[in-house]
Amino acid sequence: MSSSRASASASASESVVRHSARATDEDIELGDDGVRDRDRAFADVRACGTSSRATMGERAASAYDRHVRGGLSGAATCVLAVGAFAVACACGRAASVGGARAVRVGAALGDGVHETANLNAFTGSRFDHATGVALNGWLQLEDWFYANGETSIVDSDLGQAQGAVFPPVFTSSESLGFKWASEGELTMKLVEKLGEDAAVQALAAHRSDFLTNSDLEKIKGLGYQTLRVPITWAAFQGTDEKPTVLVHDPVYKDRAFVSLDKKELTSVLRTVHRVTGSTILLDMHNMPGGSSAGTYNGVFPHRPAFWDDEKTQLLGLHSARKMLEWYNDLAEADKDFIDGFTLLNEPAHMMPEKKEVMLNWMAKAIYMYREIVVRPRESMKRPVPKLYVNLMNTAGIAQNEYGKLMASWFDETELDHWAVLDVHFYLAWGNTGCESGCAFKCSDPIPKIAESVRASAAAFIGSIKRPAETYGVKHFSIGEWSLATHRDSSKGCSDSVVSQTVYKSQLKAFKAMGAKNFFWGWKMPNAGLHENFWSMDVYQTRMAAAQLGEQTSVTPRLGGAPTNQASLGNLPEIPLDDTTMSVVSSLLDKADVRASSMFEQAPSNLVRITPDIAPLGVDAEDAAQPVAEQPAVVPVATTGAFAAVHVELNPTHVVATAQPAQPVAAQPVQTVVEQPAQPVVEQPAQTVVEQPVQPVVEQP
Repeated sequence: MSSSRASASASASESVVRHSARATDEDIELGDDGVRDRDRAFADVRACGTSSRATMGERAASAYDRHVRGGLSGAATCVLAVGAFAVACACGRAASVGGARAVRVGAALGDGVHETANLNAFTGSRFDHATGVALNGWLQLEDWFYANGETSIVDSDLGQAQGAVFPPVFTSSESLGFKWASEGELTMKLVEKLGEDAAVQALAAHRSDFLTNSDLEKIKGLGYQTLRVPITWAAFQGTDEKPTVLVHDPVYKDRAFVSLDKKELTSVLRTVHRVTGSTILLDMHNMPGGSSAGTYNGVFPHRPAFWDDEKTQLLGLHSARKMLEWYNDLAEADKDFIDGFTLLNEPAHMMPEKKEVMLNWMAKAIYMYREIVVRPRESMKRPVPKLYVNLMNTAGIAQNEYGKLMASWFDETELDHWAVLDVHFYLAWGNTGCESGCAFKCSDPIPKIAESVRASAAAFIGSIKRPAETYGVKHFSIGEWSLATHRDSSKGCSDSVVSQTVYKSQLKAFKAMGAKNFFWGWKMPNAGLHENFWSMDVYQTRMAAAQLGEQTSVTPRLGGAPTNQASLGNLPEIPLDDTTMSVVSSLLDKADVRASSMFEQAPSNLVRITPDIAPLGVDAEDAAQPVAEQPAVVPVATTGAFAAVHVELNPTHVVATAQPAQPVAAQPVQTVVEQPAQPVVEQPAQTVVEQPVQPVVEQP
């Protein structure tokens, strides 16, 4: 024991020396006053190197007893005492002297693990929270979000399907009856199980149920500037007459998605902004055929095929265009809460052989954004929404090449105002933490973990930011990060103090580098072990529990909120209407699940996107825009209460066909008056003008 303490003390002393010798980048970031405070802090720590628990003062000693693991003494004890609760080691100084400097000391040492521990976990603080969070699992799905505690791997291996449930209709693996590996596979398996119209309703029920008023109130309390909202490429493929439709993948016919009602989306995002005060970043997370390797590509475990075919890539541009046209159609007041867009998330991730075709597509997409969104906004002298350009080194792009690419795509004015270089940072696939075989151990001293995490995050960002700045890039974003220290959530560091260390140490690096950041994600109520690392809702709940003296593990759950989750008030109730209740009841009957069980458990204060459940007709002309030739379009009139409209999109044609109404057990069929088919006016096809890709000029 004594040898380990001596080793820990020596390690802490070495850390102090390394900090004090740090080069000018940190000096610039801290400024003159910060450098002076930092140097004084180092002197205090060195002078305090032999301090014992008795020299700390009552509050620091209490903190030490609760939070410091075995194996720390001397300088390390002083570091923790100062960083944790703004109380300096005695060291012959009055407590008031050290207290005023404590937060700066913690920041200089890269610790800061508990610098806001006495704040309410659901109250915003510039020291305590990310600038944004992702609402993943709402309008875009991945299998591991719904693992239900049955598996623990984040990035599913080929052949592995982790999706076990799909609430609110299928809250158990038994009721769902199959496993799913991607959103496209889930949708098609629901079609096989329930029929097309019921599958669409199951997706719509999920979207209605996912966000609650309690979520919005907590997000408001945390003060997030921006909420990142991932969507699929099919989100805007519906029509005005039939906005919520089944959309088949053009490459893989056994994969399908469900579009969004654009008007309802606008209404819900308006409510989210009104309640939370946050702006919205809309993120197109995948493309037809799959544009990256991973379950989020929508077609997993099929091979990603988006980059193989020009017509499929054209359909991808059309999908992004539909999103931008939705923005142009917004009222000016609604445009104000749109922070920006990502035209494609993680393009060609794990596909370095597709680097050149991907960069060519990105150049076209950026040109399209400029023509559709930027030019009209500039002509009206109105603010331009940001464009977050996500680049990945896993696509074969060197990190020092990012800035060169940005300079080839944007001019100086654009880089100054609205072009953002966006990257993702994850410890789980880099500077890992576990008990064996990782860069650090979960049982390592807290200061060691803090410095390891902070240094790796700072090094990553610095390797991108410094060269990019030489090309004029001004705005940077960490589009995704998390608390995960391992890709296997059963092996990651789950202790609450370590989680707080990992959280704050990454934030410290992001803020020092001036990078906006978005935690991935807000909640994963059906993810099992993943929740402790990937849910900000659960993290803040754990911190609130720790503050109240409760111990900190939130038991993985099958659905709903943690049992100790604080209720922070509700919006006025938005009840389920009778028609939607009838549809959901019929789905539950089909799944052989008692309807009462859902209605007893589901929150009544839902933020809802309500599907158009009894369509009278469909016009597929908008869906035909991806191709140069206008295909024949078949108008459809439905003949039954819940008849579905089946829309197939592929690079060469679009066909809409009526599907027979599915019988609904024990539910009276509602009479729908058949309407004559509306004539379809032939429209010239929208074309995307091919623009030459600007050559990338090597800079000295």
